[in-house]
Amino acid sequence: MIEAVAPSERIRRAYNLFSYFYGSVIAPLERRPRMEALKRAGVQPKDKVLEVAVGPGATLLEIVKRVEKGNVVCGVDLSPKMLEKSRRLVSAAGYSNIDLREADARQLPFPDSAFDVLFNSYMLDLISLHDLP
Repeated sequence: MIEAVAPSERIRRAYNLFSYFYGSVIAPLERRPRMEALKRAGVQPKDKVLEVAVGPGATLLEIVKRVEKGNVVCGVDLSPKMLEKSRRLVSAAGYSNIDLREADARQLPFPDSAFDVLFNSYMLDLISLHDLP
């Protein structure tokens, strides 16, 4: 694994910049593995789901489609601009049952055991090896 050495603020700035093209350039390349991971996660209609590092929202939208409309799906990202992309994407698809928050994956703003499923992809390389456990 390549260890991340950049501080959170630097990563936030980078992903705020990446938000302008990530959804149209990078996310399509990641779609197949993300959808396979989501399939393996086995999200059920009644599940309480948290996606950590929602990025531009492509996977978040797929999660929202799998849960009951009254079930709120939570998501966090370090980048406020990525969160805005996610909000717009999910809203444009006709869904409003999301709770998106700016947060660091190492300090989630939710109580322990609040979720049935935690979904995360393409983020661990941004966490220092010291912080992984």
